[in-house]
Amino acid sequence: MKKSLALLSLLALAIISVAGQDVILTRAAEEIKAKVITITDEAVTYQLQGQTVNRVMPLTDIFMIKYANGEKEVFNTNERITSNTRTTDKPRASRSYQLLDLYDENGVRGIVVDVYDDGYHGTIMSLGQRRLPFMKYFEAFAYTAMGLYNSDNGMENQKELLVYLSQSELLSIEDFPAMNWCISLGEGWYLPARNEMDKIFAHIAWDKGISLNTLNQMITSYKGTKLGTEYSYITSTESRNQGSRVNVILMSSYFIKYSDSAWFLERWTPAFVRAFYKF
Repeated sequence: MKKSLALLSLLALAIISVAGQDVILTRAAEEIKAKVITITDEAVTYQLQGQTVNRVMPLTDIFMIKYANGEKEVFNTNERITSNTRTTDKPRASRSYQLLDLYDENGVRGIVVDVYDDGYHGTIMSLGQRRLPFMKYFEAFAYTAMGLYNSDNGMENQKELLVYLSQSELLSIEDFPAMNWCISLGEGWYLPARNEMDKIFAHIAWDKGISLNTLNQMITSYKGTKLGTEYSYITSTESRNQGSRVNVILMSSYFIKYSDSAWFLERWTPAFVRAFYKF
């Protein structure tokens, strides 16, 4: 009887230990079960489960931390996503918006996927989508990087590409179907960057608890096309290691599916495209 009680006590302690741990989700799609000790602007100090040795991981390698108390924190490439203080040179919207509202002002129409400044500024996503390659296949340019390495601002990548094309006699924006479609929607529309799309979907799903099904219901109520599960969505961020690839987001019923195969796609392989617009 005493042995049984001791065994039950050990089992209970093990369950509490597992349930009380933090989980670090890296940008390489790795889950690390640990205890977070400290977080600075540069790194996270943590201990692996059952160990007392402090380990340090750069903040740039971390996508999100799921804390033992159920809270989640998403990290940008260079800063923690905890502040609502942002700046913009755009005028305030005509009214305050909330997530999933329909934005329809001055000929610009889309679903609100991010807000700040009490809802008078934010980001909308196009109601429509296309299946297009990032770039048409040209053997001469198959492995030529365009320098689109911004992970947090797709508009900056778009500007960088347009500068590159202005100096090229062989390529034009028509040779980049995904970005060309975004631009065709009107001034201000762009192909989002890797972390930009990632952060917004993570905020909707994990911080706000909004399911993909709920988001799709709102999109279809606005006469749009719903996001598909197991679909890869192209971003404007090139791979630094492989010039022939761009970063993609693989959607699942939980918004984003993390796996080694979910991060990159050959530039000439068609995938789905959504445009973003900041208001």
